[in-house]
Amino acid sequence: MKRIISLAMVMFSIVIAGCISAVQTDKRIIVSKELSSDVHVIDIRFGKTNSDYCTVQANVKNLTSSELCVQWKTVWFDANGIEIDSITSTWNDYAIQPDDIKALKHTAPSLNAVDARIYIRSMRH
Repeated sequence: MKRIISLAMVMFSIVIAGCISAVQTDKRIIVSKELSSDVHVIDIRFGKTNSDYCTVQANVKNLTSSELCVQWKTVWFDANGIEIDSITSTWNDYAIQPDDIKALKHTAPSLNAVDARIYIRSMRH
C-alpha cells in the first residue's frame, strides 16, 4: 500500500512539474532576459468577451524583494498567423510589488484575432 501511495505522489509531482514548466515555455509569453529571474508567469488564459472578441490574461509574479517596474504589450494574430496592426499594441507601464501577482489583460482589437503574444520587458531596457 505504501508503494502505491509513493508511486501516486511521484506521478502527481511529475504532472505538476510539467504544468509549471509548460507555462514558462509557452511561446505566447516573451520575457526579456533581464527580467527572466525576476518574474514568474504563473499562467496564461484565453477567453471571449460577450461581443465575441478574444481576450488574453497573463498572471505574473514579482519574485524580487523590491518593486519591479515593467513594460508589457500584446500583439494579436489572425487565423493565418499574420500580425494584426493595432494602435492598442503599445507598451504599457506597470509596477509590481514584491511577491505580488498582477494580471496583464488585453482584449483583441479585431474579431479576426485568434491568438496573441505578450511581451514583458524591464522599464529600464
